[in-house]
Amino acid sequence: MMMYILVTHFQCILMIDPSSLQVYSRRHRKFIRVIPRPNSFTINIGDMMQVWSNDRYRSPIHRVLANNQLRRFSAPYFLNPSYGSVIINQSKLPTRASKDSVYKPFTWGEFRRRRFEGDFGDCGTEIQISDWKINHSHL
Repeated sequence: MMMYILVTHFQCILMIDPSSLQVYSRRHRKFIRVIPRPNSFTINIGDMMQVWSNDRYRSPIHRVLANNQLRRFSAPYFLNPSYGSVIINQSKLPTRASKDSVYKPFTWGEFRRRRFEGDFGDCGTEIQISDWKINHSHL
């Protein structure tokens, strides 16, 4: 039996060899293997990039498969802002949520605290970036 941890991240650069990284394709409704290209990096766009780009770029659900035949080298690098940083749509730089914004502004500290509570608390559901989406049906 294989076990997977399905995750999204803030911002991450991954170097994985052999090709054990898979991303979930919403269009095909299945995981697709990411084949590394020689002399290149695989960049996993994270949750904050999704907010900054107003959903132009999406944080992918992904997994890394184990392979008992080949050794794998992974060197993830996570980049995080300060806890007081306000995360907002960068295309318009709104001072408050507008009808053009997909997400309401929030701080990195609030996001990490709620994600931590979902990871280690008995909350019933894990906190996702979609929890900050604005419902524009009432505007």
